[in-house]
Amino acid sequence: MLRYVALLSVLVFFMPRYSLAQETTLSPNHAEVAVATGAQTDDAIPLGTRITMQNWQNFKQFMPDGMVALFEGKYFWKMPADVSMEVGPTVNYPLPKNYLEATEKYSSPVKIVELPDGGLTLTGYQGGIPFPNPEEPHKGWKVLANVNWPAGPQMYVNTPTNYGTVWSMDRFGNVNASTFDVVYQVSTSDYISDPGIPTESLDYAPGTWYTEWAMEESPEQARYTASLELFYIDQEKQPFPDTFVFVPALRRSLRLSSTAPALRSSGSTGATTTPRPMASTGALRFTTGISWPIARS
Repeated sequence: MLRYVALLSVLVFFMPRYSLAQETTLSPNHAEVAVATGAQTDDAIPLGTRITMQNWQNFKQFMPDGMVALFEGKYFWKMPADVSMEVGPTVNYPLPKNYLEATEKYSSPVKIVELPDGGLTLTGYQGGIPFPNPEEPHKGWKVLANVNWPAGPQMYVNTPTNYGTVWSMDRFGNVNASTFDVVYQVSTSDYISDPGIPTESLDYAPGTWYTEWAMEESPEQARYTASLELFYIDQEKQPFPDTFVFVPALRRSLRLSSTAPALRSSGSTGATTTPRPMASTGALRFTTGISWPIARS
């Protein structure tokens, strides 16, 4: 699971978030020249443009910092020499109807409150986008809250017949696959706005809002290694999740420190990051500081 989180964080960090194509008016000849030369036109990239190692600098202003670093090739992870990314049309995927309805219903009372110790806390959140139109004060934190609570399913599952696969590479260039069963789910009926969820099966971990369970299927020497994380609603009393790992060789579980900057498992090191595939990491408590009381649609 930790390798999964670490690798996922790398993918999220380098994920292209720029606008690949905006509405623009080009004559046929102009468009053909732009596509052929890779030249930038105004504030859009023409459809069909191929971004390669030879022309990527023409488009770096559209790229996140992580992607620029991949193209620059200064680090271990880098773009292959023959990379070719074709620019396609922008596709709009609207947010789920229930998520938008929850935003309209619950966003008004959401506030960021300053704490006596200089930190910040979020109050009044029940679902949807916390701050549909973030404004000062603390506009940056409000944007972070929106990122921290994206639309997502109540449950995400991988099974032995539909397992998740993580590919990892060591410092010698060896590539290996690990497979996992996982169950990530919102664990309280109070924070679910989607209809049709069997709430009688929830509230199985009192005091939590979200849980993550994962078990390794392969490689064989790591099989049945499992982890469980419990994220609590009351962030003042329990600001960090409880983390447990079952070690088959010991035939018992271990309670780990959730505050450690990195955790080691199955020969790899990973760090908990945000955002997660379906939800936030739970407590975000920094010295500069904000504490999120967790809620979820």
